[in-house]
Amino acid sequence: MADSDAAPPWGAEERRESKNTLREGIRLERERVVELAISLVGWGVLLALMLPWEESPRLALALLVALFAWEVTHIVRHALRWRRLRQVLEFTVRNDTAARRSTPSAPPGRDFWEEAPAGRRNVLVPDLGDGSRSAEIVRWIARKGDPIEALQPLAEVMYDAATVEVHAPVDGVLDEIPTKAGDDVKIGSVLCRLRP
Repeated sequence: MADSDAAPPWGAEERRESKNTLREGIRLERERVVELAISLVGWGVLLALMLPWEESPRLALALLVALFAWEVTHIVRHALRWRRLRQVLEFTVRNDTAARRSTPSAPPGRDFWEEAPAGRRNVLVPDLGDGSRSAEIVRWIARKGDPIEALQPLAEVMYDAATVEVHAPVDGVLDEIPTKAGDDVKIGSVLCRLRP
């Protein structure tokens, strides 16, 4: 394998930057939801006062309902983005913490990996807690035979709610990849195998 094909190193600085980006996105979406809610109230009051209720009450009511539907749709869209970003951040932090605590006597994140024969470890498709029963492999970041450090991203996986990177829970070598990009995989199934 050429050096240019090797997966980029994923250190503490990159993880911190990724989490900060997620936190900034969460803050921006929360602010947008609040702005839209204030806008909804303001426009609602303004239209209620200015619409021609006496001349054409149906038109006035239709305009008011259309405004509320428009604004509520935007509020819900941004609220869902806010929720998805929070889920991704929680998943990233949980995965990060599980891998950092990895020791032979107290294996963390048992929902992310399991022991396999010959000292291997199966990395599992994690459950985000969003109700998804399956996920799609978007792309592989690491390649078979690559030396892997704990917390290094292995693959991008798309769930119903979000697309996330799955990180290695422990150090090892990427030994086997039974799935390829574009495959649908069940939550909890084997994503890949690491050997010591």
